[in-house]
Amino acid sequence: MSGVLKPLQRGFTLVELLIAMSLSIFLIAVAGQVLVSGFKTYGAVNKVAKVQETGRFALQLLTDDIKKAGYFGSNAEMDNLSGEETSTFTCAADAIWGKMITQPLFGIDSNNTGYATCIGTNLSDTDVMAVRYAKPWLITTTISTRFYIRSSLIQSKIFTGTNQATNIVAEPNTLHELAAHAYYIKNSGRTCSGAAIPSLFRVALNDSGVPVEEELLPGIEDIQFQYGMTGGRYLNAGNTGLTTQAHWDNVNRIKVTVMARSECPERDYNDGKSYSYANKTNYLPADNFRRQLYTSVVTLRN
Repeated sequence: MSGVLKPLQRGFTLVELLIAMSLSIFLIAVAGQVLVSGFKTYGAVNKVAKVQETGRFALQLLTDDIKKAGYFGSNAEMDNLSGEETSTFTCAADAIWGKMITQPLFGIDSNNTGYATCIGTNLSDTDVMAVRYAKPWLITTTISTRFYIRSSLIQSKIFTGTNQATNIVAEPNTLHELAAHAYYIKNSGRTCSGAAIPSLFRVALNDSGVPVEEELLPGIEDIQFQYGMTGGRYLNAGNTGLTTQAHWDNVNRIKVTVMARSECPERDYNDGKSYSYANKTNYLPADNFRRQLYTSVVTLRN
């Protein structure tokens, strides 16, 4: 037994241990950097996707409502109409504005002239646009103080639900709820990292026919509307050729532009792009917000 050789047993040398530890630390550091980079990329992609989703939804919302402007049921002529209010270029917090249906479309360029009572202070250099129409679905029951329009092929009447029984027009006729919306941009009243969050707002008629404010979408920084006229030219509201009701009656299409913006700034991101759209040229935000620009042209149907 004493002549049997035992195998030589030995561990790692100190140098080998140091090399192994160094390699392990290096690999862990590389993996950590890859993981951090992946998280940053994932976060950036999510933020871009949210801005895109917000912008597309806002554009769809606006274009869908514009398509309805001027629809008032069966009566296309609107010459034989009762119950409406005289159209003006203003909005007060009363039950008159919604019934100005002979003005189904109206806009204000870069301010809130005549609409301050309704919408307050919109963001500087952003537009306001108002549309009026009959909601397309038919009504069978009414709310006593809400506005409705009953239309036949030759006659239309506007009234509140209480007066439905006394506002009859020739058969066949349809009964619709009256809609009036004014869209604009203002600060939401909320902040993120100290920065104000802009939102798309509108005023809409409540159950008493009075325009009330609704916040629709945070993260919309600007809306611009350009109005297409006969001959192919586009005008901004208030331009020569778009100042009277007769001018507005000649609008046949609208170019809608929406600027969506992330709600929160990003420390490691800088928006160095130059944006040119509507009547704005070389808009350079140079800040830490992500933006996406969306444009669509809507042909008026009514």
